[in-house]
Amino acid sequence: MVLKSDELIEKVLPSVYSWAKQKGYEPIKKDRSVTMMKGTSMLKVEIKDGEVVYGKNGDYADDLQREVVELLGIKPSSFEDEPVDMRPEVTVPAVVENTVPEKKPKARAPTPKQQSEAKEEWDEYAKKKETGYRISGRTELSAFGVSKIMNQAGLCSEVIKCIRNENVICAMVRVIDPKTGHYREDAKVIDRETFWTMKAIDTAASQEKARPGFIIGFNEDTGRPIVNPERTVNGMPAQLWMVQQLTHSWHTADGLAVTGAERRAALKMLNREWRDDDELQHELDEAAAIEPAK
Repeated sequence: MVLKSDELIEKVLPSVYSWAKQKGYEPIKKDRSVTMMKGTSMLKVEIKDGEVVYGKNGDYADDLQREVVELLGIKPSSFEDEPVDMRPEVTVPAVVENTVPEKKPKARAPTPKQQSEAKEEWDEYAKKKETGYRISGRTELSAFGVSKIMNQAGLCSEVIKCIRNENVICAMVRVIDPKTGHYREDAKVIDRETFWTMKAIDTAASQEKARPGFIIGFNEDTGRPIVNPERTVNGMPAQLWMVQQLTHSWHTADGLAVTGAERRAALKMLNREWRDDDELQHELDEAAAIEPAK
């Protein structure tokens, strides 16, 4: 099925905007496009000449695009027709012997106007994005805030290693000062069992606020919440919806590991407090335990 530009704007863009807002991707909607951010990566979903096209920048932009394609590949309840086919048309060329392969045109550099528009979208997004958060009575820099300071200080980062298996995800990142060659490294390890338990509690607790009775108990062995089997979310059984959320979160947890490691290494380079809140609390507990012995 082929949709006209107006139909795409009317049906696709609102769906993408609502979805991105729910995911916390801080979307910006314009007449013919939706721009969203994931960490320091940007994806622009735009309607041009009756087609959905993507403009992207950053390490996780491809992940964002895959998420949007998956979204549009599933028929939303608000669509009356079949979803837009996002797959590009493939033309199989005829076999011609003794021919010289045609040279592919080089990609064109963005025009000054395109660069200006991209900067305006970024500035508009950055104004809305918080660079810090309050925790335990103090203000901490968010990953976005650290990235912003890194840009101002001229620092750059490099992913040294990223490992994933069925039980753990580990990322090691190096933050470098190109002017001096100095660098600091840090790693972030995410254990699957702990991640799933914490994510399940956070997700279920959020639903419990909007739907009292969503949680009916907790598993004694794992500590994970037990979801009311009679509840539904977006027309889907609550238990199935929870598994979908957890599976998707684990699938994209590589980005969390990389961002976390980069944040810690950058804060070390910037001479800021780089430890997580639980590490600081552990230090305070140790000091409190030692104090009576003095």
